[in-house]
Amino acid sequence: YIKFFLKSGYINDWKKLTFSKTTWIGKSVSIFFDKPGGEKQSIVLGEGVKIGHFSDLAVGYDNTIRIKDFTTLNTHCKIAGDVTIERYCLLSSNILISSGAHYATRYPHLLIRLQDARVLSDEIGKRAHSKPVHVEEDVWIGFGVYIKQGITIGRGAVIGANSVVIKDIPPYEIHAGSPAKK
Repeated sequence: YIKFFLKSGYINDWKKLTFSKTTWIGKSVSIFFDKPGGEKQSIVLGEGVKIGHFSDLAVGYDNTIRIKDFTTLNTHCKIAGDVTIERYCLLSSNILISSGAHYATRYPHLLIRLQDARVLSDEIGKRAHSKPVHVEEDVWIGFGVYIKQGITIGRGAVIGANSVVIKDIPPYEIHAGSPAKK
């Protein structure tokens, strides 16, 4: 805990974070839990996990981020919502993975911020908002990749730099581009 604070890290709820003795968290990492949180709201970091400098981990209502053993997130990665990253994955810098979305067309007469607030103002909206993202074992994700809500990336897949992943990626395939293609 002391090392985390000395590295200028930020966390707003230590009780919801689980990590091992071999977890490494870089400097200026932000770990944020939306308030109020549900029962499942947590972040779990496995053995040998490395979270690069200036990265952000954020969970919403009843979401869980799980980063399993020996996975590395390099600098400036942003993981938000309900995301599972399995063992032995390598994530380059500037990656965004989110299980949520914004609501720009639901109530077009309102500002997007207000549309989001309206959708998330009740229990049904909160539960339907997040579509989990699952990154299976031994995946390599290149620099600047965006992975949208509800995506599964298969074991051993490779995602090229600056790709936008909007569809599931099968195991052991290489995809790149915007949108990402085989």
